Amino acid sequence: MRKMNKSDIISHRLGAIDIYDELPSTNDKARALAACGADEFTAVVAECQTAGRGTRGHSFYSPTGTGVYFSIVLRPRLHAGDALLITTAAACAAAEAIDAVFGTSSQIKWVNDIYINSKKVCGILTESTFDADGGISYAILGVGVNIAPPCGGFPDCIGDAGAVATADELCLRGRLIGVFADIFADYYDKLPQKVYIDEYRRRSMIVGRNIDVIGNDTVRHAIAVGIRDDFSLDVIYDDGTSGNLTSAYVSVKPRK
Repeated sequence: MRKMNKSDIISHRLGAIDIYDELPSTNDKARALAACGADEFTAVVAECQTAGRGTRGHSFYSPTGTGVYFSIVLRPRLHAGDALLITTAAACAAAEAIDAVFGTSSQIKWVNDIYINSKKVCGILTESTFDADGGISYAILGVGVNIAPPCGGFPDCIGDAGAVATADELCLRGRLIGVFADIFADYYDKLPQKVYIDEYRRRSMIVGRNIDVIGNDTVRHAIAVGIRDDFSLDVIYDDGTSGNLTSAYVSVKPRK
């Protein structure tokens, strides 16, 4: 597999682009650059990560030769309470970019995972640093996409993992980064207006479906009934009571 070059990434919005053979975490490297004053839309790309992170403290499997892993420095004018807008905009942009580059049909699993044919192909992790007034000093947007299945398959511990394409299409990794960055930038410029919310709802893979709501060592069965304007999830539990989720892990695996 040919290594990625900066010339492979064509974007109207990305600034400096640093590409590494290996990093513990592109988010960690981007955060260090941001703390030293890196410009907005500076990007860090790695061929693999040895300590990639996902949401809720999970690791993100990031082997060489199967995916694309990158992080972008952001300096949004947002209050801490609006940080979710970055993540949801990125989810929508990732789904659109994957489909544009690979001709797929991606869906969003609330809040920010991208699925194709019931398999997770992309994870997103936004990490923010806040100022004394409760604003966001800077945010690091991390994206990992499984382009091709690894040799021998994915580890059993991530049984719902899937890939966007095949090893023959790894040459499109740079194009994917550029397309994602430009779609995301258009949303980012208008984050408070949430111009992407209809597309986000259209791509939902859980609204109208049975789900398990997992949290605090409990599992509750429910139906996902809608996504509000603040991107929280309305559910109706099996006992007939309703709920509104602002943060929780939901599973759409078939019940046994």
